[in-house]
Amino acid sequence: MGLLLDITPASNGTDRILSVRGEVDIATVGELEEKISEIGDSGLILDLTATDFMDSSGLRLLVSTHERFAAEGGRFRLAVRPGPISRLLEVTGLMGHLDVHETVEEAASA
Repeated sequence: MGLLLDITPASNGTDRILSVRGEVDIATVGELEEKISEIGDSGLILDLTATDFMDSSGLRLLVSTHERFAAEGGRFRLAVRPGPISRLLEVTGLMGHLDVHETVEEAASA
């Protein structure tokens, strides 16, 4: 079983920010999905810089969130530091499909 998931909400005035610490897997993805669904469609930055692991259920959530925001005219960006999550996005081809930045600050200014 993975580590518990810690999700910290914040705002920068324009976007909502969800900072995720721990592992996004089949046991925890529902909690993250619920937090994302509570956010309107104007803008979301998902901060995965402290996320240690993500399985296919987490990837599915990233893709569906991207599609939801794109369909509703909102902006969905990811902050992902170099490491396991960025490698996962590269290997699956999602790095070029999603709006990915190395820091929350870069994502906010994009």
